[in-house]
Amino acid sequence: MDTVLPFGRHRGTPLSAVPTDYLQWMLRDCRGLSHDLREAVACQLASRGADVPGVVEPVCSACGPNAPRSYEWHADDRNHLYLRCTCTACGRVLCLLAPREPFVTWAERSPEPLIPEER
Repeated sequence: MDTVLPFGRHRGTPLSAVPTDYLQWMLRDCRGLSHDLREAVACQLASRGADVPGVVEPVCSACGPNAPRSYEWHADDRNHLYLRCTCTACGRVLCLLAPREPFVTWAERSPEPLIPEER
């Protein structure tokens, strides 16, 4: 399912229909984007082969921004590969990330996809 832009000039438009330069502007200049929206925009840009500006690492709300994080490959129940970011201090899963740099490089320590959890 295509994420819909929740604000701005292209409000209500699927990300796949938003111009590349607008998506790049969002990542460069819009502060306060949710991590999920930022990742969806980054994934959309990467799928177009466009430059993906900026890298924002997930922060654990319990442990703070200096808590160590791990990045591991994860396969969902439809065998789509993502990177899973986990706070290694408390064990919380912080988010699933689109497979892009630098997260891919950081995940190379665990090259095998993790099996999806039972629901």
